[in-house]
Amino acid sequence: MHNILTYIGMVSFSLLGARSFAQQPYSLDTAFRSTFERKGVSDVLPLADGTILLSGAIQLDGEPFFRASVKVGQDGTRIASFPGFPYTRGGGNYTPWQDKIYVKTGAVVARLDAEGLVDSSFQQLYEDPLFDALAGGDYHIYPDGRVLLSGGHRLLDSARGFVGWYNLIWFTNTGHLDTTKTHRAYTTSDSRTTDEMEPLANGQFLVFGNGTLYGGQPVDRVFRIHADGSLDTTLHTRITGGLVWSFLPLPDGRFYASGVFLRENNLADTLRLVRFLPNGDLDPTFNNHIEFGLDNLPDYGLGAGLGNIQPWGNGNILLSGEFRTVYGEPRNSICVLDSTGALLDPFDGCGVGSFVYQGLSSSWVSGVLPDGFGHLYVYGAYHGYDDGTTNDTLQRFVTRLYGPDTPAIVKPPTQKERAFGLFPNPASEQVTFTYTFRAAPKNAYINVQDAVGKEVAQLTMPNEQGQLVLDTRQLGSGVYTVRYSNAGAVEQVDKLIVQ
Repeated sequence: MHNILTYIGMVSFSLLGARSFAQQPYSLDTAFRSTFERKGVSDVLPLADGTILLSGAIQLDGEPFFRASVKVGQDGTRIASFPGFPYTRGGGNYTPWQDKIYVKTGAVVARLDAEGLVDSSFQQLYEDPLFDALAGGDYHIYPDGRVLLSGGHRLLDSARGFVGWYNLIWFTNTGHLDTTKTHRAYTTSDSRTTDEMEPLANGQFLVFGNGTLYGGQPVDRVFRIHADGSLDTTLHTRITGGLVWSFLPLPDGRFYASGVFLRENNLADTLRLVRFLPNGDLDPTFNNHIEFGLDNLPDYGLGAGLGNIQPWGNGNILLSGEFRTVYGEPRNSICVLDSTGALLDPFDGCGVGSFVYQGLSSSWVSGVLPDGFGHLYVYGAYHGYDDGTTNDTLQRFVTRLYGPDTPAIVKPPTQKERAFGLFPNPASEQVTFTYTFRAAPKNAYINVQDAVGKEVAQLTMPNEQGQLVLDTRQLGSGVYTVRYSNAGAVEQVDKLIVQ
């Protein structure tokens, strides 16, 4: 997801003056308070020892510079022994991986150890002689630690012909440019970038960018790519302008998108939250024109801002961003909707206040995170939090809540991941097999047989999760049977069409 502090620099809003009566599903923990005054938190990561990593742009009292990462204790107080740059990195979102932590930092990605310090076994991406970091976007971490980086960057891999501006770039789990991958780019000028990315259960990605031609083919601002980066031509969202800040895929192929954007250049219809069908049409069973308002706040051109979309159980979703009303009802930067778009009671009248930095007012919530111990962390760029009973004006940028249902309320997307898969299908030049085991496999193979049962290919699946590529040009056109086996037992059977 984008670093939301960028958005704050573009458009900001003021605090709603009047308080409303509110329900109180989650109570404010007033024993937790951060101790810095500026400027915002992009992500929060509770660690195993009870401390908490904060990523963002954080200015401590008496320091003329901003820290990209700080560590705080259970009361929110900064742990002074935790060092700054160059011993740690931060600024953007965290992704835990094994006993390491990936984090967005500037235009690239860094890897930290379990305590939040720089992992020396991972090369800083900008040190790779084949890569020149320029315009940052989003990133994705594969199960084996490889990195997919979006944005807009220069490659200097003349040996393989990857020279110039690229928008989707793969790196190994040691931080080196992955020279086994086909890096991808828009066909137009160097100003084009790919920004938000969201992985799908089948290995594909949803992508938001600002180009119109991708790999020589027309694309909308939101498009879908296969696992190898090639374009999936079956999705047509018709988004032609604006910003998309967050995606939330659903198991049936539908997906939510939030931000401030237009479809088919319709300036009279600014969209902020929609649900798409798998082909890119708007889902008619969802209200795609929900009114998010600023109440009496000044409008600087973009109106209310929507950021993160999170699952909230029972098909409901939690939205955060910078808004003051939903359907005219008070919601201070956090709200919950059901699967039709109807507004639900949680956070009725609750939420964050505002603060002013360099003459601009902000009250943005970047996200809400459960810690697994009965707490919810609300974080972003704001001062003050009101839970409907207590209005604590001393809250700063990260707030801890608690409630009876907190441990199970917020969950990762419940996509049902297939253990095995293949794409594209039909295939003409090559097919990629994907596999996932719950434990280390033993004598695991992919066997491909022709129409008469003759084995034409066998590939070994050595790890718990991975991808394998088969050159189908060596096979004749027709229908093939693919069997995935482990320890002598067939786990799944697929049909592969070769053209």
